Parts: sequence; structure tokens; C-alpha cells
Amino acid sequence: MGLERGELKKNWLSIVLSIFILSFFFPGGIAFASEKRNIFSRFGRDFKYIFTSPLRLGKSDVLPLSAILLGTCGLMALDEDIRDSVQDFNSNSWDEIFSFSKQFGDGRATLSIAGIFYLAGKIFHDEKSQDTAISALESFIFSGLICSTLKVLTGRSRPYREEGSGKFYGPTFANSKLSFPSGHATVAFSLASVIASEYDSLLVDISAYTIASLTALSRVYHDRHWISDVALGAIIGTLVGRAVVYQNKKENTENTGIFPWARARESGFEVGFAQKF
Repeated sequence: MGLERGELKKNWLSIVLSIFILSFFFPGGIAFASEKRNIFSRFGRDFKYIFTSPLRLGKSDVLPLSAILLGTCGLMALDEDIRDSVQDFNSNSWDEIFSFSKQFGDGRATLSIAGIFYLAGKIFHDEKSQDTAISALESFIFSGLICSTLKVLTGRSRPYREEGSGKFYGPTFANSKLSFPSGHATVAFSLASVIASEYDSLLVDISAYTIASLTALSRVYHDRHWISDVALGAIIGTLVGRAVVYQNKKENTENTGIFPWARARESGFEVGFAQKF
């Protein structure tokens, strides 16, 4: 029980630490798209955008949401068969691969990677790198809140408890009953989707999502999650990460353009155009 509480506390501490780190990214303002913007203003705007998104759902969203729901339910029906197959598929090579890849689902890894992106951006004057760092932290916080809420509310028993894939206890804080969805998968895919969305490169896409997929699968391999847990976690992380990047690219686009100007001079008027970046 002490270990379970420690793991749960670590997840929440990572989220709180992320918010704390955000506050120290140049207090009073930070450069985004060549202009100063208060970090908490961006955080509040993106928080509102993510958590009010259900209010903006329309008819076009029915099909993808239905696919997610049916797909998750379909995987639940296969959870135990897939678990049995994975548990029989053990080897030293996979042990090493999954032991390494699972680290990318730890919040501390996200904080470290985001810090590297930010420092590199400052050193090389790369605004995209700095923006990626902030988006990664935002995505981690938002997706983490969604994931943690679902975990507590559903109270699904983890595989190693040997209670079957259909055992849901309801609201609980016991870590051994917080299987649905996978936090590691959520964290890994939230980071991967941000990096892939920011950098238009097939190699980056393949690398980011391959690492995230190995991270998610490691949780099934180590008997900490059902396959449906990691699938939903991957979906949550991806949707939130892409939404955060989309919102900020949209904001940057709206703040960029060509504007007319005019001013009075002693000899008459001057008119022209200025480009805002």
C-alpha cells in the first residue's frame, strides 16, 4: 500500500511541478512568435480551450467519438487474451527494450525533455523549440488531469491483481485500482504528439510515435495495464497534444499579417503597409 500511494503521489507531484516550472519561464512575460506574452495568460487560454471542447462538439464529431468508444470496448473484450499472449512472450531483449522505453511515460522525463527543448531554443534563438517546450508542459498537465480523473472515477483493477479485466471499483485512490486509462501511455503520447505536430518531418513523426508506442506497450508487458488502458491513454495524450499545438499555431497566425498604416507629416500624409510577426 505504501508503494501504491507513493506512485500516485509521484504522478500528482509531477503535474504540480510542471505548473511551478511554468511560472519561472521568465516571470512577467516570455517570447512567443517574436512578442512577449504572459505565460499564465497562455496557460489559462489553452486550459479553457481543452476543457470546454465538449461544449463545441458537433455532428461531425459523432463518428470519431463512436469509433473511440467502440474501439475501446472492443479491446476490453480482448484484454485478457492479449495479456495472456504478452505474458508468454518474454525475452531478455524485450526486457531491456521495455525497461528503457517505460521511462518516457514518467513525468520527470517529460519535464527533462521540455527543459532541453527550451534551453536549446534560448541558446540557438529558436522560438519553435521554446514553443515546443511550453506546449509539451501544457499537454502533460492537461492530459494528466484528464487521465487522473478517469483513473479515480473508474477504479479499474490492474491485471496483476488477478481479478479480471471487467473489475471496476468506482471512485478510489488505491493505485492498484487505477488501471484505466494508462498514465504512462497518456504522458508518452502527449509529448510525442506535440513534437510531431511542431516539426513537419516524417522522421520525427516515426521516432516520436515509435518511442511512445513502446512506452505504452511496456505497461502491458510489465502487467501494469490492460491493452485497452494504454489505447485510451494514447488517444487522450494525442488529442490533447495536437489540440494544444493547434490552438497556439492558430493564435500565432491570427497575430501575423500585413496591416496598412498612415501618419501625418508637415508636407502631407504618408501611407504604407507593415507586416506583423
